[in-house]
Amino acid sequence: MRDSRKVTDFDVLSYRSGIRELYERAMTAAAVAETVLASHGGGGNWPYAMQLAGSVLDALEAADAGGCSRLGVYFLWRWAAHLGARPDISACASCACEAAPDAVLWYSARREALYCEDCMRRESQYARSPADSSSLLKLESGSRLWLEEAESLPPAAQEAPVPEQARALAKAVLAAALGKRLHTWEGI
Repeated sequence: MRDSRKVTDFDVLSYRSGIRELYERAMTAAAVAETVLASHGGGGNWPYAMQLAGSVLDALEAADAGGCSRLGVYFLWRWAAHLGARPDISACASCACEAAPDAVLWYSARREALYCEDCMRRESQYARSPADSSSLLKLESGSRLWLEEAESLPPAAQEAPVPEQARALAKAVLAAALGKRLHTWEGI
C-alpha cells in the first residue's frame, strides 16, 4: 500500500489507569477521543485539542458516573466552541433580542441557530415541511445556565447534574458541525 502509516513505537506521556476502572469513564474517554479524531483536531489545532482532551481525561480518572456525564457534555460544548459551531445561548439569532434569564430558546438543527419564542412562532407559520418543526430542541433557562457555567468553570468544579436539554443541544450542535452523530456520544 502506498502512503500507509503504521505505529511501531510511541512514548506514553500520561497513563490514566483510573479510566478503565469504571465503564462510564471508558465510554466518555472514547467519546472524547473519537470527537477529536473525527474533527481532525478541530481543524488542525492539535495543541489546543490535546490540552482540552487531556484536561478532561485527567478529570475523568477519578470521576464517578455522574461526573463522567458532566465531563462528557462539558467537553462536547467546549469542543463546539473550538470548532466555531456553538450558537450564542444568550440571544435570538433572528431578531438579536437578549434572552431573559428565564426565557426559553429553541434550537433549529436545520438552521443551526437558537431562536426566541416569538421568532420561532413566526417561523413555524412559514415552515415548509413537518421536518422543519421536528428538528427543534427546546432550551429552558436551567439548561442555558448549566451551559454558561460550563463555559467558565473547569470540568471538575461543576457539580450540578447535566440537564437533558443541555446534553441534547451539545450533541446536536456537534453533529451539525461534523455532518454526523458519533455512536460514542450515546454513552455520555
